[in-house]
Amino acid sequence: MPLSQRLTRLALAHQAAMKRIQPELDALKRRYASNPQRLHEEVQTLFARERISAVPVASCLGTLAQAPVMIGAIGIYVQPSPSAENRNLMLLLSTAVTLVVLSKMSAGVALYWGMSNAFAVAQGLIGRRGTRQTG
Repeated sequence: MPLSQRLTRLALAHQAAMKRIQPELDALKRRYASNPQRLHEEVQTLFARERISAVPVASCLGTLAQAPVMIGAIGIYVQPSPSAENRNLMLLLSTAVTLVVLSKMSAGVALYWGMSNAFAVAQGLIGRRGTRQTG
C-alpha cells in the first residue's frame, strides 16, 4: 500500500475516533467550563483511555508526502515559459489540484495553505512595487 494511502487511512481513523468520543468531549467541556486546567487534564485522560493521539500528524504528513508528486505532475503537463499566459495557466492548474487534494484533508492544512499563499502574494506585490519605483 502506498505511503499516502496509509497516511490517509490513519487520518480517517483518527477522525472517526474523534467523532466517536465527541459526546464525551462535549460533556467534559460543559462540566469543566470554568476550569481550563482540569478540562485539559480530563481531555488528555480521555485521549489516553481511548488510545487517540492528542496531536495527529498523519493528516499533515499525507499532504507533505503528496506535494512533490503534485509539483512534478504539474511540471509535466504545463512547461513553464516566460509568457504570462502559460504562467497563469500553471497557477490556475496548481491551485485547482491543490484545492482538490486539500478538500480531503483537515481544515488546518487548508488554512495553512491559504495563509501561506496570501503571504506569498502580498510579498510578491510588495516586491514588485519596490522594483517599479527603483526601475
